[in-house]
Amino acid sequence: MDDPDYHVALKVNLSFQRSKIDTAAEVFVTTDPSAPHVNVSEEDIRRTYPWDYKELTRRLASRYIDFKVTQKYHEIRKPLMTNPVYMKSRYLDPGNPKQFKKGLYSPHILQLFDQHYTRK
Repeated sequence: MDDPDYHVALKVNLSFQRSKIDTAAEVFVTTDPSAPHVNVSEEDIRRTYPWDYKELTRRLASRYIDFKVTQKYHEIRKPLMTNPVYMKSRYLDPGNPKQFKKGLYSPHILQLFDQHYTRK
């Protein structure tokens, strides 16, 4: 195929799923510049972290019989804000890092709150 008008596009979809296979590759979030890079779109982030603070709080209130927005809630939530498994900060205007940030939460955070509150 020496035709210069012949072009090929390749689209690869990458998704992360838990695996019970011992030989499955491990994936880590890292700042290591020599690590392979994976670009994540805004849509991917919103799929992984769909809840803002208000929605997280609403879901917790509907999930637990003894949940209240108190100091206990904030003491549980705040340390999790540094863990990218549970929370991701996004600039409201991604092109302007001087803008405000908004925390987005993953549904995986519920597992940790299950240890502190009683489910309905």
